[in-house]
Amino acid sequence: ATGRALGVAAVRSYEQLAVLQVCASLGTTCVYFQDAGAAFRPGSSLCRVDSFADLLRRHPRLLLRVDAHAGARAPPHFAGGFSLERARAVGEALLQRGADMERVSLHGWGKRVAERALWASGCYESRRAEVYFELDGVELPARPAHYEGAGVAERTYLERCRTREDDATEGPRGQPAR
Repeated sequence: ATGRALGVAAVRSYEQLAVLQVCASLGTTCVYFQDAGAAFRPGSSLCRVDSFADLLRRHPRLLLRVDAHAGARAPPHFAGGFSLERARAVGEALLQRGADMERVSLHGWGKRVAERALWASGCYESRRAEVYFELDGVELPARPAHYEGAGVAERTYLERCRTREDDATEGPRGQPAR
């Protein structure tokens, strides 16, 4: 990946650069799932979640956004639910690792982004959640172009972490309005 694709051009602080370096060292900030549900694909997905939780602990101003997707071949009437389940699965894994869930937002895109990104149909690549961080208004890594024109994701919550603020109108980037 190029420096621009990673978001290096937008970096304005050493702390942002440190977060971006961890993202680059992981190879991807994606977490992959098995077919038709929210079971993590065996491999490095949970190791990445460990790294995400560690970043949140080390950087108290860091926000984390989970954008979960269904596979491009998912039936339309199931795709939205699959993506929301996957977002909550990542949220639960972060919570189990001690993440401050007030700094985490969970979103499901159905299969809209998977279709725009042209991820291989039937390939595990499309059954994923992408994780993005925000620090001082800079998104790390930079969001790919396949989100442009995909509409708005549906926000979801972990019921045991839900607060009255969550029901308020959402502000920019899906964060609850304050």
